[in-house]
Amino acid sequence: MTEKNCSEDIKQTSQEMKLMHMIHGSRVTQLIYVAAKLKIADLLKDGPKNCEELARAVDAHPRALYRLLRALASLEIFCENGDGCFQLTPLAENLQTAIPGSLAGYAIMVGEPWSWRAEGELLYSVKTGKPAFAHAHGMNVHEYLAKDAQAAKHFNEAMTSFSGHELAPVVNAYDFSQFKTIIDVGGGHGALLAEILETYPELSGKVYDLRAVDQAARTILDKQGVTKRCELINGDFFQSVPGGADAYILKRVLHDWDDDQAVAILKVCHKAMEGSGRLLIIERVIPPGNEPDFGKLVDISMLTLAGGLERSRSEFESILDRGGFALSDIIPTQCPLDIIEARPV
Repeated sequence: MTEKNCSEDIKQTSQEMKLMHMIHGSRVTQLIYVAAKLKIADLLKDGPKNCEELARAVDAHPRALYRLLRALASLEIFCENGDGCFQLTPLAENLQTAIPGSLAGYAIMVGEPWSWRAEGELLYSVKTGKPAFAHAHGMNVHEYLAKDAQAAKHFNEAMTSFSGHELAPVVNAYDFSQFKTIIDVGGGHGALLAEILETYPELSGKVYDLRAVDQAARTILDKQGVTKRCELINGDFFQSVPGGADAYILKRVLHDWDDDQAVAILKVCHKAMEGSGRLLIIERVIPPGNEPDFGKLVDISMLTLAGGLERSRSEFESILDRGGFALSDIIPTQCPLDIIEARPV
């Protein structure tokens, strides 16, 4: 065998193994899901433990649990010591439940059977352009979460996982002092608005969402010390949005919906703004070309689960134009989200 042929064989083998690792990506998802579900990282926070001890704590089969952790250790999630014990690694630390920015909730949601089943129907979504979730479950994801409290809990914990990494970068990237009143449309439990109000004591705001007025939201506002400056309003942003603010925020809202539904939301916001003020859309902006971007993978989940999508700059310009707005700027942040600033026209 010539040196050239040998080199080509090695290159081919390397490419085959790279593809093999990608093919087994779903297996990695389940490995992380099971470790998060069993709270293995929490059990190791005070130091290494052997598999027998861990298995007793989580009611698992010792040898099967060892094989799971060995596989994860090969991915630098946990580390096996020479004495057969496992310990945390920097990656595994993020699977602890009681730390800021924990990703345990997200890992569990992605691996849960109700989510996993829809992701497994990607072929249906690609062929039809419709969300596979409804195909798999007979109802859309919003209806499913309204019926299944445990699934809703996992979903909310996953969203909290994201928010923990996003709030400060978003607030630090934009000058909110130019406003007096802000309405966070579809603002959930108000974590973003609470962060803004804490940073800018002169501002007041409102959280507007179908589930805005609940104890979780009040707890967040109380913790940030902004309860007196923030009103919680229940409502449907497809029907109406409160007027009277000079800035309106849509964070991770439009990506849940297809273009026609996103435009419908924008038109409702436009009506509330009465031709003035600023609209701030806080979402991923997908870069063009072959540039690697995690958002391109998240976009596939949006396709299968909700029927929404992550958008490029031109796609945002298109829906904004249809909704009565002009894109004025895109401000990057130190997290995966950008701030898309628009004005009513």
